[in-house]
Amino acid sequence: GPLTGIAQVRGLSGDRVNILMDGMDITPACPNHMDPPLHYAAAADTQSMTLIAGASPVSAGGDALGASILVRSVRPEFVPGDAWQTGGKLDAGFSGANDGWNLGLNAHTGNQNNAFSYAGNFSEGDDLNYADGEVKDTGYQSRRNKLSFAHAGETGRFDVSVSQHRVKDAGNPALPMDMIKDDADAANLAWEGKIGDVQVNTRLYWHDIEHLMDNYSLRPNIGTWMYAPANSTDIGLVLGGKRKLASGSLHFGAEWLHNEFDTYQWNATANAFNADILRDATRERLGLFGEWQGQLAGAWSANIGLRSDTVNMDTGNVRFGPAQAEATTGLGGAFNALSHEKTDHNWDWNALFQYLATPELGYEIGLTRKTRSPSLLERDEWTPLNASAGQADNNSYYGNLDLKPEVAHTLSLALQ
Repeated sequence: GPLTGIAQVRGLSGDRVNILMDGMDITPACPNHMDPPLHYAAAADTQSMTLIAGASPVSAGGDALGASILVRSVRPEFVPGDAWQTGGKLDAGFSGANDGWNLGLNAHTGNQNNAFSYAGNFSEGDDLNYADGEVKDTGYQSRRNKLSFAHAGETGRFDVSVSQHRVKDAGNPALPMDMIKDDADAANLAWEGKIGDVQVNTRLYWHDIEHLMDNYSLRPNIGTWMYAPANSTDIGLVLGGKRKLASGSLHFGAEWLHNEFDTYQWNATANAFNADILRDATRERLGLFGEWQGQLAGAWSANIGLRSDTVNMDTGNVRFGPAQAEATTGLGGAFNALSHEKTDHNWDWNALFQYLATPELGYEIGLTRKTRSPSLLERDEWTPLNASAGQADNNSYYGNLDLKPEVAHTLSLALQ
């Protein structure tokens, strides 16, 4: 769909790519990933997007196999002096292919110690037109608002932001259902400062998604009408430090992420509960890492790191309505009879060596071990569904509680 933003880098996509939005690790609510992390990035509010395609350092994140994409929104800006100064930016666009439009607004005010900013991003589009007609079920509507505050003091910089994301009627004809609603709210607090000779970075965030899909509001359907609400709530805490060591710097830290997930199906034709997809599901990850980056002999430099991630997953017993009894009670009963709790202990390491031959020419060789635990869907989807976490390949999948973590060893060579 036009608002999705599923990343694919060097053949890996979806959950296998590490994506951080302003330091937040976001778990999509949609079983088909209509709302992956980049869905919550607005072009007018994006300061930078960094892609680490090769040997991604362990400090960039864990529980992923491939590249890292680090998105940073526009932050409130301080200006010299005590007097408050105000500024802003406005951008707009129009697309004739779908009668679509977008409007972005960034406004800020601040002085040398305090700063406020507002970011608003609004877009809307109808079905896509082409020479012989239109592609049905491809419209969308999106509204985003964010307020931010920053304070610079003797101990460092403090940032806090609250955001609201509202998407409705986003059609996706490649999937069995459309995104009727995707409401997300977030709060993000961060502090950057110095304690002794250690540069400290901390972050506490909360991100909550209420997602609704159905197969009848935006597309013709003379069969059974179904809708599927989903909710995903992330709470994260990041503690990091950096200090000089030898001819470089040592970066170390801890990351904790807790996700709560629920989704079910409702038969709107019969006005009856159909079945749970995931119920009272939780996924918790604790990561610890250490990383050294600096100069070696001559023109050589290195980034060497080690990371540990402990992932704990659990889900409650699923329920299914009378209409599901004959077809799926066997699968549901078998799933409910098993223990659903799983714990993985994963290890990553990274070794990147760079040689600067001339100011314009450099060589790079990287070796990595990356580990990714299965998602809640991959382990706990108890009955076959066309819910493929963004693959949209028209296949049906169901989970396997015995899945092991994926491990990828990568050799990366680069000339730049």
